[in-house]
Amino acid sequence: MSYFLLGPIKIHYYGITATLGALAGLILARFLARKFKISPEKIDNISFWLIIFGVLGARFYHILNAWTYYVNYPANMLYIWQGGLAIHGGLIVGFLVLIFFVKKYKINFWQLADIFLPALVLGYSIGRWGNFFNQELFGRPTNLPWKIFIDFAHRPAGYENAVYFHPVFLYEFILGAVIALGLLIYLHWRIKIKNQQMPIRGIIAGAVLFLWTLGRFLVEFLRIDAVPLIFGIRLPLLVSLCLMAMGSGIFVYKVCRRNN
Repeated sequence: MSYFLLGPIKIHYYGITATLGALAGLILARFLARKFKISPEKIDNISFWLIIFGVLGARFYHILNAWTYYVNYPANMLYIWQGGLAIHGGLIVGFLVLIFFVKKYKINFWQLADIFLPALVLGYSIGRWGNFFNQELFGRPTNLPWKIFIDFAHRPAGYENAVYFHPVFLYEFILGAVIALGLLIYLHWRIKIKNQQMPIRGIIAGAVLFLWTLGRFLVEFLRIDAVPLIFGIRLPLLVSLCLMAMGSGIFVYKVCRRNN
């Protein structure tokens, strides 16, 4: 069951995991912002609007990916508690939100990107556990020890006789947690501008874009959900490739500037 009852109120596990992810992302953003001496009040305000518009962007992108379904069931576009958030859409909209606050608060864009991209990845990764309760976002059939059981009602066409599948949501959670809490925090504290204490702006943003979308790119080969195809290639693969190229370009450019 994807929910439980608290008296007359239906509480969805998807909503709980999304809320926990948002709180974890906010805590991490506040923690990282101390390095740039940005006030918690500004971080809270930016986070609020990033969550609102990020969810809307992620939902809209998901609807575009599954348009053949939603065109037949348009009312289900509103049923966000049933799952369906695509991180690529959240990243695009989040980028626009950051630009707005760069102008409002007169803060360097790369400072905000270095703070909020790790927070976004961590929050999104925790929210992926909602897919476990909804029995969605699983991969191809497998007999590996960490396989998960999927009810017949949730198995896609062509896989009705398969019982156990790859827990793709778990792979994305592990990748996101390692990137956000491990390497990226390490970079925040270790990569300096010569002898200054301030981490070099943009290296974190480039690293998270490349490493996280690389993981997302590899995981995509296991997914079996229906998405638009461009020249026979799954659209999320192409989007991940573009973000990987962008992230690696930012990282190399910033490192080269640091060494000059």
